[in-house]
Amino acid sequence: MSPEQITTRLDDRFRLLVGGSRTALPRQQTLRALIDWSYDLLSEDEQRLLRTVAVFAGGWTLDAIEAVAGEAGVLERLEQLVNKSLVVAEERGSEMRYFLPETIRQYAREKLLDAHEAPQVRDRHFDYFNDLSETMWRGSARRISCPCATGRG
Repeated sequence: MSPEQITTRLDDRFRLLVGGSRTALPRQQTLRALIDWSYDLLSEDEQRLLRTVAVFAGGWTLDAIEAVAGEAGVLERLEQLVNKSLVVAEERGSEMRYFLPETIRQYAREKLLDAHEAPQVRDRHFDYFNDLSETMWRGSARRISCPCATGRG
């Protein structure tokens, strides 16, 4: 394919990257097969967490994933996903932020949809960020000295 044809197909990585060396192991012949193989090696809890973090398009903090996952033991499973190179951890300021490489995020999102968990995970994601924004807004409203913030207007 030409570079232009490849560029137009990059949004569908799993159909674009097919084939490969016929002498390679089956799990290495396509991108999907390779990620399937890695995913299948995860415990059920790790698989569920990987599916859950797919709702975060731009990364997340530990507080965010603990709230969205809604279960105990998130930190340990998150560390395992980092150790297995499925999640990227990066220190930003005084806290760690976590990210999924985009190909892994797309794969995990498909798995989330296939598992019929997306509505519940999206609701918890929405609730977390809605609560966070309300908390931040209330905090900033207290610092503003205008009549509307004090209830006198």
